[in-house]
Amino acid sequence: MGLFDRWQRPTPPPTGGHEGSVLPALAPDAADRLLALTRSELASRGLEATIDAGALQLSGGQVFGLHNLSVVAAGTRERRWPQVVASHLDALLNPPDTSGPPDPGQVLAQLRTRSEIPTQPAYPAQEPLPGVIAMIALDFPDHVVESVDLPDGIPDTATAMTLARSNLRELPPPEHQSYCPEEDDPTSQVHLFVTDDFFGAARLLVLDELLERAGVEVGPGGVLLCAPCRHVLVVHPLVGPGVLAALRWMVAFARGEHETQPGPVSPHVFHRAADGQVVQATQVDEAGHISVVAEDGLADALTEILGEPEDD
Repeated sequence: MGLFDRWQRPTPPPTGGHEGSVLPALAPDAADRLLALTRSELASRGLEATIDAGALQLSGGQVFGLHNLSVVAAGTRERRWPQVVASHLDALLNPPDTSGPPDPGQVLAQLRTRSEIPTQPAYPAQEPLPGVIAMIALDFPDHVVESVDLPDGIPDTATAMTLARSNLRELPPPEHQSYCPEEDDPTSQVHLFVTDDFFGAARLLVLDELLERAGVEVGPGGVLLCAPCRHVLVVHPLVGPGVLAALRWMVAFARGEHETQPGPVSPHVFHRAADGQVVQATQVDEAGHISVVAEDGLADALTEILGEPEDD
């Protein structure tokens, strides 16, 4: 698969897109041109809008992110941008009719960083990763619709998530490939799960079954996880000193894919302990620099594998 050719490399992937750009997939001047084109297209439709932090805010109060549009534009010749923008706005401004009870087989879930969702869900969304929630989504033949309300006929979040997990299990299995950032150390092995559908990251909700099917064993140290965009989930079992190389690779990978791929989820790496407890293992400072924070179960796992840190 072409995606794996891009990701499997002996050195860490780029740390992200264009620094200082409101749309990191594009250079600042290109981002400005795309935003101006978007405003112009909206004006031709009789709509007023402002752009703030890469999001489109209509005068009626609707807010739409422009990250996915910028990713598509980055891979398209600029002379075709007017058609790309028009098509994108058609999809945003003319959503399909989702009234009425859905087919139970359509109910799935997508992972989203809560702080990046313009309209918060009215239901108590589950949080499989710190700061990342599972949004109920309806899977139609040619599009996916996230729902801020429980679909008709579904009484509560628990019922919706039971359906979502069941339907995730029925989807075609992700393509799975392993890679060792430290070539001579098998304990650095990371596992990439990639899908063409929009629910690759959401496979986290059925992680134990996913790993069992792939033959990936999880020991007492738990696993490192990242879900940078909707199509990808990356897992590293903590089993030896290669965890440091794996962690470095995942930190760079998560940030790069989150900034440059459609359907961003989270730029962070997380640790899930053997008991199921999940903590965020990275943090971003005000300057945009990422650092690793080893606390709770991750600190215990690293100490077990690497020994106590030496005093300065």
